[in-house]
Amino acid sequence: MGTDADRSITHWTAGAGRASAVDKEHYHRITERDGTIVHGTEEIEDNIVTSDGDYAAHTRNLNTRSAGFAMAGMRGAQEIPFYAGDSPINRHQFEAHCKMYPHHPRDVPDPRRGRADAGGEAARQVGLHPHPV
Repeated sequence: MGTDADRSITHWTAGAGRASAVDKEHYHRITERDGTIVHGTEEIEDNIVTSDGDYAAHTRNLNTRSAGFAMAGMRGAQEIPFYAGDSPINRHQFEAHCKMYPHHPRDVPDPRRGRADAGGEAARQVGLHPHPV
């Protein structure tokens, strides 16, 4: 088995605009409100094998071979009707988060796949339909 994750999964933390201690336990990289990229306590390689219990648990039933990235924010957000909460993700933060992907080339979206790797509420907010894994 290699040392690369098969996929990355991007979330928002549902917290404030700064990475908390809990965020650092669950995500490999967190983009804060000011665009700073914060490393989590686990390395991406820790999620190659998760049976040892030493990994970043960021996605239910899909942590193995998955890198977990997040943007800090969206505290108090709701899906319907949409409300971004009192700590919404901002454009600068989003752009900084996207610039991180060239450092993880397997994660750059590939239109040839015919679908986006997104799920749940985030996918619905941007008009995608979550796909089964």
